[in-house]
Amino acid sequence: MLELVEETRAELQDRALTPSGRLRISAPHGIDQTQLPTLINTFMGHYPEVSISLVLTNRIVDLAEEGIDIALRFGPTANENLIVRKLLLMNLSVCAAPMYWRTHGVPLHPNELASHNALVSTHLNPMSKWRFEVDGEPLEVAVRGRLNATEAGPLIQAALLGAGVLYLPSVMLEPYIESGRLVPVLSEFVRSDMWLSAVYLQRRHSTAVQRAFLDFLEHRIKPGGRVHKG
Repeated sequence: MLELVEETRAELQDRALTPSGRLRISAPHGIDQTQLPTLINTFMGHYPEVSISLVLTNRIVDLAEEGIDIALRFGPTANENLIVRKLLLMNLSVCAAPMYWRTHGVPLHPNELASHNALVSTHLNPMSKWRFEVDGEPLEVAVRGRLNATEAGPLIQAALLGAGVLYLPSVMLEPYIESGRLVPVLSEFVRSDMWLSAVYLQRRHSTAVQRAFLDFLEHRIKPGGRVHKG
């Protein structure tokens, strides 16, 4: 009987330490343009007993109410009695198509963007204000434009057609910048406080799969959209 008890206890301990079960993750739209999908598949390859449910939404989810284990978020993260684990500092780019800059002129200072047609992400900039840093101090520029959207895709397509100026995470724009279809400006003024963070509830005991996934992300996610293979 004692041997059976010890065997059962050891088996339960192994289960507690071995990542298994389903992990529910929420993430904003546009996350598919980053390295996250590759990382998730690599993680599941390492842990065959783990399943993942990925919920894509731009709204701030209630983790407890919606049963979310980890929420991945872009931008500054407010204190909501959650644990915040910063994963990656997000570079930003101010971009427009070459035809747009030729027609409207290239701004030399962020304040000049107030007179341009801004393509605003209401997820990242709900107040239609773009924040920059000038001489180490924050500067907010009130922008206006004829098109805003909760997702980056329509804004990027509009910018490629010469419709206006974007201010988005560089990882979403890199293919278009590299091909010359979008031209970045004001790079010395972009804000430096936008993070990809993982947030989760302050539970007394976190699960093995939650701990494993957070550690995996922290060690594998790298600047520039690259995935660390080591």
